[in-house]
Amino acid sequence: KLATKLYDFGFEAITSDECCFIYREGDDVIVIATVVDDLIQTGNSKALLTKVLTYLREHFNLTDDGDLEWFLGVAYRRLPDGSIEANQTAYIEKCLRKFSLEEIADKATPMPATLNIQKGEGEPDATLQSYYRALIGSL
Repeated sequence: KLATKLYDFGFEAITSDECCFIYREGDDVIVIATVVDDLIQTGNSKALLTKVLTYLREHFNLTDDGDLEWFLGVAYRRLPDGSIEANQTAYIEKCLRKFSLEEIADKATPMPATLNIQKGEGEPDATLQSYYRALIGSL
């Protein structure tokens, strides 16, 4: 239903991600990203953003949580110069704890580029396979 209302207003879905919408009015641009029942918006015109949010409030119960601080595992912080820093430090630390890798040392390259990997004999360990899949899936 949200997508329908965005389309009705004049938004277009971004081709590479149908959960992201863009609206242009002259030189002004508004971008809205949606996930389930959350959305974040940005743009270069406060007046146009107010117009869009007023329209959406006519159709949905929206709350304004202020400046974006956290979205989809990414922390955001506005810097003094007006730019925005995004990082996944908390998510990375959570993954390291989950897989007991907190004490692992940093490496520029995790293994030698010349390492010759050979296919092992027999069936791989099912527990190790499950661990590996979960670890890779977290990336």
